[in-house]
Amino acid sequence: MDFDWMTPQEAADKWGITNRRVQALCANGQVEGVVRLKGGWMIPKGTPKPPDGRVRNGRKPANKRELNGSMSITITDIENGLNRLGVKDGMMLEVHCSLSSFGYVDGGALTVIKAIKNVVGKNGSIVMPSFKDSPNLSLNEADKELGLTLKIKLLKGDEEKSGMGIVSDTFRKMPDVITGEGQFRVSAWGKDVDKHAANWFNHLIAFDGYALLLGVDIYRMSTMHYVEDCLPKEIKDLFKPSEEAREIYPESEWFIEAWTPSAKPWYTIQEQAYEKGYITDTMIGNSKCMLAHVKNVIGLYKKALQTDPFGLYGLSESGKTDSLCNGR
Repeated sequence: MDFDWMTPQEAADKWGITNRRVQALCANGQVEGVVRLKGGWMIPKGTPKPPDGRVRNGRKPANKRELNGSMSITITDIENGLNRLGVKDGMMLEVHCSLSSFGYVDGGALTVIKAIKNVVGKNGSIVMPSFKDSPNLSLNEADKELGLTLKIKLLKGDEEKSGMGIVSDTFRKMPDVITGEGQFRVSAWGKDVDKHAANWFNHLIAFDGYALLLGVDIYRMSTMHYVEDCLPKEIKDLFKPSEEAREIYPESEWFIEAWTPSAKPWYTIQEQAYEKGYITDTMIGNSKCMLAHVKNVIGLYKKALQTDPFGLYGLSESGKTDSLCNGR
């Protein structure tokens, strides 16, 4: 993908509106410079958000609280929602966020970050992934013939934009935030900031941290990967691409996969976690937001991988598993 362009979802995250609204703006010719390619709409980077000219009940939106046809979300709305969710002063939070899921947020990504900081306070911690990954890239016909199901470009420098989303990218660049090293680095703020930045999510797991999922679900929860040493080799091998694919997309430059489970194993764990009270949720604006106790949730995943990994992944067991189960 040409990185001088952005997709409708990327534009939605940047402008604080929904993907559906961006698609409509593109179709109506209201987005400057937009082009339609085989894979969908492509929007030039730096394109400003089009004005909202829609009429509601015979009148245009009267004020900021009525922008984009719905009530805009303020910092107070987000703070109140976090309090309802159970976020408390002093909590350690692994944060993942889709800004566009809220609807229009007054102040954008900075408002979301400030609200979380205000609620956890100086005795709390915020840790976000700052992985050097591009967004998921579209698969072309040749990729599909190779059996690829996922394609991500590994970023080499400290690019302004990554696949982590605008909230994480904004957080990483804040002066009071420390970012660690490596491809799968994290950025941290608050108490024990140096320990968080240096140890990925391990410090948060060890000290009973929580995952705050704003408009996303368990499939964005990075700490789930920390128990996948328990995943049998037979299952890991299913994700591996062919040698032909690796020649085209070398491991040093790309992350690619060649299998998608028929089952959704992490949703099974999410359902179990709800049943046990390890996850709570609430709505903030249009966004379903979840708070998950990390150690308990990944403990459920680890147990499932130890007891019935093939069933979890929708497979029939075939042979002895090769599972280390040491965690990261």
